[in-house]
Amino acid sequence: MLGRATLIIVIGLVGVAASEAVELNPGDMVLLDRLTWGINASSAAHLQAVGSERWLQEQLHPAPNAALPDAARKQIDAMPDVHKFPFDIAVSFDQQAKSANQVADPDQRRAAQQVFQQAMNDRAKQAAARSILHALYAPDQLRERMTWFWFNHFNVHQYKANIRILVGDYEDHAIRPHALGKFRDLLLATLHHPAMLRYLDNADNAVGHLNENYAREIMELHTMGVDDRQAALIKNMYAKSELASSVSEGFRVRDDVYKSISEEMTAANRGAVSPRGFELSARRIGRLMREQFNLGFVDVGGWDTHVNQGAATGYLADRLGELGRALAGFSEEIGPGDGGIRWSS
Repeated sequence: MLGRATLIIVIGLVGVAASEAVELNPGDMVLLDRLTWGINASSAAHLQAVGSERWLQEQLHPAPNAALPDAARKQIDAMPDVHKFPFDIAVSFDQQAKSANQVADPDQRRAAQQVFQQAMNDRAKQAAARSILHALYAPDQLRERMTWFWFNHFNVHQYKANIRILVGDYEDHAIRPHALGKFRDLLLATLHHPAMLRYLDNADNAVGHLNENYAREIMELHTMGVDDRQAALIKNMYAKSELASSVSEGFRVRDDVYKSISEEMTAANRGAVSPRGFELSARRIGRLMREQFNLGFVDVGGWDTHVNQGAATGYLADRLGELGRALAGFSEEIGPGDGGIRWSS
């Protein structure tokens, strides 16, 4: 019963009597809930059978190709293109698009183009179905959770160009195999996959025609950004090209903007103490007021600069919870006889 802080799951799976039950303690419930896509009868039974420590190790170090149940695997295997290379898939669809566009009769051409679009939409739906089947039935649930996480980080838009036909392979071969591995391997796998190449326009690069969309994304979003060492490497890459001066100017402008923003935020915060320092100061003033004085001042620093004032985002703008804890500490230290306190800003 839930009132006993336990979970009873009735198992009605093949080979297990429906009358059997699995009782999980609160810790196991949290483990299953946080590291999987949800508690079910089979996962609860397996965790209880092997113990939480072994179960956790299985999730952290799963087999490279953890087997899906036969029924789920058969559904995936029956999907078109699931075992083809992405290059072959793209070539096949490009040929279909070319054929459709070459139909002479306008009505027949329109019909052929609709068939082509529907085929791409079907591949997108199949990719979504594969994701759901893995999420529901894969034994390596933590890897599935991380696959979802990393797919969102290295996202591609399926309705750009023909990415719909590649998104399933992108998840299966660029994301999932590296979801619990090294970030470098994951980054390189996404970088080289045709879905990412097409999504961020790397496929448009050619001699004398550079598209730097992906270069910006990998520096600004996919990784932690460009430090001074990386900036020097990038400048060196372009040193002998016609873009050398533009690259140097770009980094100079970036540094100027960072410096300007930093100075503006420092000025706006008006030298405010750290949140922890403010709490200690507030408590000390509270004790002095209780024991010796009837008047005291607590400098709120930069907090008041940012509360309800446009889009300012200084150091303390999003730390109002810490401000509240500090003021609560002040009230606690001053004690119950605080009827004469007056707040002013």
